[in-house]
Amino acid sequence: MWQPSLAGGMPPVALIVLAALGDALGDVIGAICTSHVSGPVHSLLSNCTSVYVALLSMCVLQQRYSFFQILALSGVSVAVVIGILPSFQSDSSGSNFFFAVVLGGSCIFNAVAFVVKELIFTRYKKQRASEELHGTPGLNIFMINSHEAIFQLPLTLMLIPLNDMLKQTNDGNIFSYLQDAIACVFSGTPDACGPDSVHGELAGRCVLTYVVFNLLWNMGILLSVKHTGALATFIALKAIFPVSTVLFAYVDWPLLPKKDFSWLIWLSMLILLPSIALYQWASQLQAARAAEHPSLASCCWPLGRKAHESEAMLG
Repeated sequence: MWQPSLAGGMPPVALIVLAALGDALGDVIGAICTSHVSGPVHSLLSNCTSVYVALLSMCVLQQRYSFFQILALSGVSVAVVIGILPSFQSDSSGSNFFFAVVLGGSCIFNAVAFVVKELIFTRYKKQRASEELHGTPGLNIFMINSHEAIFQLPLTLMLIPLNDMLKQTNDGNIFSYLQDAIACVFSGTPDACGPDSVHGELAGRCVLTYVVFNLLWNMGILLSVKHTGALATFIALKAIFPVSTVLFAYVDWPLLPKKDFSWLIWLSMLILLPSIALYQWASQLQAARAAEHPSLASCCWPLGRKAHESEAMLG
């Protein structure tokens, strides 16, 4: 990770810093927007990452997508747009349209981090192949994420002024905002989080609970990728939106009462899930064609199928 260059490109540590900055920006902006959008809309907008990853992969990694993959990603985009339409009516939807758009746009930073890490893996394989070290194990995902976390922590602290830019400091300076936040988390008094807060004495325990579950969540994702593969993990993660919508709509949580959602939210779910299934099916076919011959995994296949099949036969 700390060698001068990787396959003739940038040093790996520089790419890791870039990935850490992308995840830090995406996570910080997402956290800021959390209180302004409803839970289902938040999980729905996270699917924008898949669309951004596809666009960046085409530009940076020269990845090619079939017609069915593009159709599926278009379905995901349509589902996201339908899901945020109720945000125009902020009072009834529980979501602010401005912050919904900001949240959807911030997913591009997480997509940059994803593509950069994939670029590191690609260059590592290329370098191992050039050195004829085919029997060596691949780059460990835990190694990549551990290095990213080292840089993401200070970068996250440096992004605190984003709260002021998005007008979250209540017209105060950033230092008084941080003091209020620390008092809210650690004081343990009912009114520690402001006059409009409810059960402010539980703020510290809620933060601790979130940290524990977030760590378990990320460890579970990495273990799932390692033992079941990226495809199975990707499909499983798409259950977040429908499951969270059902939990928000039908479970009366202690601090989160049940919410009524627009029928557009349910419609977006009906569009999103088949689109994800189509994308996975098309991705498997695209990978099989690439394994047979790279030219068969053409952009917008099968629109240019005959030409590329002739090229494969000649090759």
